Amino acid sequence: LVRRFLQETFDILMDDRAFFKVSCIHIIQCDDVIQSDDVIKDREQLEGFFNTFEIKGGGNTDFRPPFKYIDRLIEEGKIPGGMLYFTDGEGTYPKKKPGYRTAFVFMKDYDETKVPAWAMRIRLDKSDR
Repeated sequence: LVRRFLQETFDILMDDRAFFKVSCIHIIQCDDVIQSDDVIKDREQLEGFFNTFEIKGGGNTDFRPPFKYIDRLIEEGKIPGGMLYFTDGEGTYPKKKPGYRTAFVFMKDYDETKVPAWAMRIRLDKSDR
């Protein structure tokens, strides 16, 4: 499901009619620490990434480390268009709204009361899989 979503997202960003002629997607995997950050800039890199893709981490989910990591990228002059955070919804959410759009993507039911008010929510249905 993650693979299909990333491929479709990349296709949209790279479409000739899109605003984005150059895309840079960070695929950050984390649990309570950053496990990896794979940077994808073209279709060839995306295919290479999928050839070796494996899910890293697990358990002890803390949503805050990737937000801190992206804040460091911003300090380095890298400006994110936004964040899509794939999750089961179980973990510690940041209290402060980041300076970029953020959507949490849930693949199953989640506790709506735990998700910060500033976050967008996307619920993938079984039919999306």
